[in-house]
Amino acid sequence: MKDNRIHLNKIYTIIVFIFLITSIDYGQIKGGRWGFENNGNDEAQWDEANNNGNLAGSAFFSNIGNVVQDSYYLSIEDSANYGDFIVSDHEELDFLDEDFAASMWFYPIEGYDNPQHLLMKGDRSGAVKENNYALRINDGFIEFIVHAESGAKKSVRSSYMVVENEWNFVAVFYDYTNSKLYLWNEIETAAIDTFDFSAPLFPNNDKLYIGSSGENGFKRFWGRIDDVRISNKKSDVLDFSTSVEQQNLITVSNKFSLEQNYPNPFNPTTTIEFYLSENNFTKLDIYNAIGKHVKSIVNQELDKGKHEITFNATNLPSGIYFYKLEQGTYTILKKMVLLK
Repeated sequence: MKDNRIHLNKIYTIIVFIFLITSIDYGQIKGGRWGFENNGNDEAQWDEANNNGNLAGSAFFSNIGNVVQDSYYLSIEDSANYGDFIVSDHEELDFLDEDFAASMWFYPIEGYDNPQHLLMKGDRSGAVKENNYALRINDGFIEFIVHAESGAKKSVRSSYMVVENEWNFVAVFYDYTNSKLYLWNEIETAAIDTFDFSAPLFPNNDKLYIGSSGENGFKRFWGRIDDVRISNKKSDVLDFSTSVEQQNLITVSNKFSLEQNYPNPFNPTTTIEFYLSENNFTKLDIYNAIGKHVKSIVNQELDKGKHEITFNATNLPSGIYFYKLEQGTYTILKKMVLLK
């Protein structure tokens, strides 16, 4: 009898252990993130396949002018020639009747005579246009599109228009279970649009295109794109305070890193904390939403280790701002919100 109790206790322990392991939230499960950093050498930060993607046509990585995330962005600024960023097909980028989320920053520099695709997983070269998700600009509005295998299309259009020649943010979350679709144009706010939406998502063998509708589709985006995120979890594309970038931040005194300011939003002061890996000349600058330099907070030699700086924005209007930390070849840029 005693041996049987011991045996049953062991089985119970194993069952509890399995339950605990399977119930742990490991964060993002499917999707990918492409930040276009280091001239394109570390785009894929989430996807298991570690598919960094490839430039096509006239597309290139650039750090000229204002940026949104860190130092580089994807540039597709040649309106006369085709260009995009292509990621090979992988099961992590296919969503079969499940939740879907995506976000990105984009900087349109041309008009809207034709639809301009920001993101698409599929193929538009044949008679039947198929893709299991796509984001595009059409007549100045954002559209989210799902094509069925038959080619039938279901789409929604934003209530707001995008703005040319400045950085715009877009996020979409398709709550498949509850047949709802949400659009954002700001990270910190509630969804700007909510739709009743029901359309089947299905896997395909086609590539993921960023900045185009496909190699033969010629529905091109003209401008800049940065920090593309795809996931089956809304928090991965919207909650920057718990993003992979923040989770992977090594906040020890021998690593170069930049923390999210706190509080955020703030009024009128906030604390910026950063870590330097060496003694060197250091800059910490503030930029407004269109990339104009607002103020230099640090512009001097600093010792390696942890530093805390208080930023006072008493003389600035409410809005979105960016703070950029530079030391030697290292650069990190983050976003904050002044709310008066």
